[in-house]
Amino acid sequence: MHGDEALGINPNGAQLLPGYIETLTPDPYTAVIRFEQPLASFLQASSFTANAQPGFLSLSTLALSAEERTDPLKIIGTGPFVYESWEEQVKTVLVKREGYDWAPPALGHDGEAYLDRVVFNTIPEASVRTGSLVSGELDATLDVGTTDEQPLADQGFDIISRGVSGTAIFFNLNSSLFPTNDVNVRKAIQLGWNREAVEQTVLTDNYSIADSVLAPSVQGHADYSDSVLRYDPDEAARLLDEAGWTPGDDGIRTKDGKRLEVKLLGINNLVVNKPAYESIQQDLQAIGIDLQLTVVPIPDYTAAFASAATDWNVVAANRSRNDPAVLNLVYSPALGNASYITADSPGIDAGQVSEVLGKLETTLDPDLRDEYAKAAQDLLLEQYALVSPVYNPSQVIAQAPYVHGIVFDAQSRNHFVDAWKSE
Repeated sequence: MHGDEALGINPNGAQLLPGYIETLTPDPYTAVIRFEQPLASFLQASSFTANAQPGFLSLSTLALSAEERTDPLKIIGTGPFVYESWEEQVKTVLVKREGYDWAPPALGHDGEAYLDRVVFNTIPEASVRTGSLVSGELDATLDVGTTDEQPLADQGFDIISRGVSGTAIFFNLNSSLFPTNDVNVRKAIQLGWNREAVEQTVLTDNYSIADSVLAPSVQGHADYSDSVLRYDPDEAARLLDEAGWTPGDDGIRTKDGKRLEVKLLGINNLVVNKPAYESIQQDLQAIGIDLQLTVVPIPDYTAAFASAATDWNVVAANRSRNDPAVLNLVYSPALGNASYITADSPGIDAGQVSEVLGKLETTLDPDLRDEYAKAAQDLLLEQYALVSPVYNPSQVIAQAPYVHGIVFDAQSRNHFVDAWKSE
């Protein structure tokens, strides 16, 4: 939680579990975790292990130095598989853990994993993944190309999917950086692109256009498709006119000698991302906004994100957490501050943002949480226009007909303890 500087352990839990005091262990099977204030999302957070979320590691692993922990063979957790080998950006091989017999009850699985080994191959190109599946080199592939879904199904492959709970894939709008520090520019970005066109030309039935920053599966989700998330290029143009942005000779608007250039940083890890962003780029250009796309692999994105506050008007990403308090985690100025609310963010009351979002952590009462979630979405989408949601992501797998038992958890991550292959 607090990290260990000597061992190079970062305090990753500090943002996820604000107000953490201590963990007491009154007996070998009980942990009592104390906080300074209510944290309603704690149970959900503690049940999800991925991307710096809480998890269990052996004491021997935690005692290793940062350099020693780069060897995955020395990372000891509690899952049904352990590392056999790892090649960065090439391949990861897992073998089943001997003696494993504590699968989650919901899976209905007793004993060790059925598969002796699971091999994950890193293949960046969707078309190459599809070709490898069809040729029999792979048993299954994740993140299926949208144009490959139906042809693979027609060839007898099974297509399974589950929407990702948490936020939509969003454009987080930098409120402290020109020109997205202008609320009219942010509202114009929300209104200025055709969601129906993205839905019809980019998405398949396994995805959906976002009608809020929260995914539909998350408690408290509200629909804004008839208000700030409608397609209304005329209103978008009026807002830009009102703010003093005038069309230039090339169609891109200018103000005080500066072009309306909006720089976007995104990840190409999902097949839908770049084509969706390109469709939005074309629509925004038609109303005078030059959306400049930088959509790159995760390592490059991570490096560029370090300067997001000063270099990027838009960060396109998402956050998977099946709890409305994900909005507090992502947008609170005291936590994620994804819209970079500072003293240079005109017209935004940082205290109000913190208060409204913070209420999501104060109660488990479902009616109150719905009320607080609606207030949070109103503030982010309507009042301050800090985010423009794009689409609801999904994990889409194509698998050979002899593959069985791959399941999705609540965050759409995969479990393989119950997976097996028929002859």
